[in-house]
Amino acid sequence: MERSARIVDPAEVLAKSVRYDLIFKVALAKAWESGDRGEIRIAEEAYLEMVRSRNGFYEAEPFRDKPEDFIESFRRTAASIRENGYDLSRPAIPVDGDGELLNGAHRLAACFAYGRKCPVVCSDRYPAGGSVHKTFVKGHIHPSVANWGIRKYFELVPEGTLAKTFGSKDDYPSLPFPSWTRRNILAFPYKVKPALMWIWYGLLLPFRKGEKREKMKRRILRERKKITGYAALAEYWRRRDANG
Repeated sequence: MERSARIVDPAEVLAKSVRYDLIFKVALAKAWESGDRGEIRIAEEAYLEMVRSRNGFYEAEPFRDKPEDFIESFRRTAASIRENGYDLSRPAIPVDGDGELLNGAHRLAACFAYGRKCPVVCSDRYPAGGSVHKTFVKGHIHPSVANWGIRKYFELVPEGTLAKTFGSKDDYPSLPFPSWTRRNILAFPYKVKPALMWIWYGLLLPFRKGEKREKMKRRILRERKKITGYAALAEYWRRRDANG
């Protein structure tokens, strides 16, 4: 663990953070602890729609490109922290000079959910990006899931920074989650822009060299995942429901 790291209550970081994704991770970790199948199902649906709207189920480091990759990776992290606390042999969670989370969101969320303290360290690394509320809106997060996340925030972090930003819990009614298969069909208009970007990057790729070429390849894959993310989510739940 870095010399400058300090052990903190994760609530300290969560309350300051404007990262909208954190509450979905906290809620899912708590649902797993509860063992309530209905609660777990709702929390997993919300979590995966959050991930889809953010990155289409694609992350380069660590590599993940399917809904189950995200669920199982988080499940392992959460179970380890719940049973043993934060593994101090792992790097501390980086925050910026204002205390905003830069990385390690799943670890922080699990620590918060299970009442475990965690090490944080002030870092000059760049934030992971794409985690504020407006990013999920741009990613066409389903309104029912967006409202669910905001209501969960009011429930779990009532004094947090985002509670002041969102206003009143009553402004976000509880709505039924959609059929994800039907959502995939209706999402066609949302796939047009990433499809155009995918084509555009593909046309530019032959003119890129070295690191610029590799960066362009990653952009092409990211835009493709934005297109296929809706179908991947629908297929994931089709398989889960078929298997009981």
